Amino acid sequence: MCCDCSETPRDARATFPSGLIQPEGSYRFGLEALLLAAFTAKTCRASRHFTACELGSGCGASLLAFALLRGNARCIGLEREPALLAAAVANAALLGLSERVSFAQADLAAPALPAALKHWQNGCSIVLANPPWRLPGAGRKSPSPLREGAMCSGPGLLESFCVHAAKLLGWHGFFCLVVPAALLPLLLDVLPPNLGLRKILPVASHVGKAPRRLLIALQKNASHDLELDFPLILHENENDRKNLWTKEAMAFCPWLGH
Repeated sequence: MCCDCSETPRDARATFPSGLIQPEGSYRFGLEALLLAAFTAKTCRASRHFTACELGSGCGASLLAFALLRGNARCIGLEREPALLAAAVANAALLGLSERVSFAQADLAAPALPAALKHWQNGCSIVLANPPWRLPGAGRKSPSPLREGAMCSGPGLLESFCVHAAKLLGWHGFFCLVVPAALLPLLLDVLPPNLGLRKILPVASHVGKAPRRLLIALQKNASHDLELDFPLILHENENDRKNLWTKEAMAFCPWLGH
């Protein structure tokens, strides 16, 4: 997706997320990225300046959305692919957020934090992630390496995301992520012992449909004390061709109508 170089940060913010740069052949950010940003902003209780980190930031859509909602956050996004990393940096500039939102290259499959992130260790108030959700060998393989790498997960990679989040978070910091409902048992299997399950918000496409996405908040150095919310319903009527958003969905995430 191209951007108009004459567009000002104010213009770009008014039309966000439309107009974000995305490399050709990459996995296109979707609804999950925007829902995750809104959920994370609502979960975050910090009232003063604080730090946030996104694991696997892609073109930056989710972290930039969070930064727009939380003007007191200093943010860093970690991304493995150079093309997506360059797009995220460009998108931060497009939105006028470069002073407080940065991006760094990191392979989250590696067991250790990159040296450049050592000063972030135990210092983040928030970590967010939309981890790759497709298990290896499942589904149809994408011909695009960028798309395939963004979708293909497994117990090891999901565990890596959780371990890195636990390392980056400070005391009682929150790890917010979005996963398919079917992936919940796997997530619970790989959770580090110092991350407590605090909140799950199920997301359903229509009234009467079972939730297929889960927005989850984990807290460092906290026990499991689960608050299971009523599902967020995105659309009222499955047979409505216009597929209009519910008032609750629009109130939850301000960019759904864009």
